[in-house]
Amino acid sequence: MPLSEKFIPIPYKFITSLTLSTVIFSSSFTFKATAAQSDAPIQGQKIENNLKNKAVESNTSVNFVIQPKFDSPSKFTEGLAPVYIRYRTGYINKNGQVVIPPQFTAVGHFSDGLAWVYINGKSGYLNKEGKVVISPKYDIAEDFSNGLARVKIDGKWGYIDKQGNTIIKPQFDDSLDFSEELAAVKVNKKWGYINKEGKIIIKPIFDQVGKFSEGLAWLRKNSKLGFINKNGEIIIKPRFDDVGNFSEGLAMVWNGGGYGYINQKGKLVIKTDFDDAGHFSSGLAKVSINRKWGFINRKGEIIIQPQFENAYAFSEGLAAVKVGSKWGYIGVPKM
Repeated sequence: MPLSEKFIPIPYKFITSLTLSTVIFSSSFTFKATAAQSDAPIQGQKIENNLKNKAVESNTSVNFVIQPKFDSPSKFTEGLAPVYIRYRTGYINKNGQVVIPPQFTAVGHFSDGLAWVYINGKSGYLNKEGKVVISPKYDIAEDFSNGLARVKIDGKWGYIDKQGNTIIKPQFDDSLDFSEELAAVKVNKKWGYINKEGKIIIKPIFDQVGKFSEGLAWLRKNSKLGFINKNGEIIIKPRFDDVGNFSEGLAMVWNGGGYGYINQKGKLVIKTDFDDAGHFSSGLAKVSINRKWGFINRKGEIIIQPQFENAYAFSEGLAAVKVGSKWGYIGVPKM
């Protein structure tokens, strides 16, 4: 089931001095696994896909922009990414430098210059200087999107603006972020969509839905997933077991045998050859083969060989990847 990416910190001991296990890399580093490092395939080496027994290869080098040293990953937004150090969260920039010192229990991603922050059991918002500008008074707060952020008070969801003014009062049993000027809301166990004035645009008649992306949103009907347009009309018949949001004209789907991609007409354009997959960004999508993650292009060609223990989608030109037990960031390769 598609889930929004959210930063969930995982404690770790921050390295404060050099030890025998500390490795210093140059600012430009090409990762090539060896038997002593891990069982990740070497760049250009063929690997076998268990699903389709398909050999793949790529000679693209992987250049780390920020070396693998973090235990908790997150994506970059507006030039900053959350990082967890000594049981507190702060932010790093794209050079890996700490720009907002770790001091908070938990934080969100920056959007419209603000990010949610969790302090003493309540959530509010801080700016890029690390100053709290909307007081922590919400039970739950989410990232800003389309100028509004959803917040939860006393079991109900509503929306606020960047000044902390309540724009749509908390009244919904559940909700999603605004996307393309519409937000999914749950009313009496059914999902529909509202506009930024809080007016119902698509009646709550669906069992489950996602946010709109490139004019379409996924829906669940009779245990299968398909897509609707902004009139609430089914455009792609529910027939998939899992789907993702459309991005760069394609959406990830699972047919019970593997993950592939469809276009906006519902046609399968990248075969279901993958164990797992993500959305496209910067022309690339993360995919998993034999429990290793790499990246493909929109033709389904392997661009970055599956070699990582885990990976995030590219965001602002960087993607978090896991090497061994640590996370770092790679840049978009030259193609």
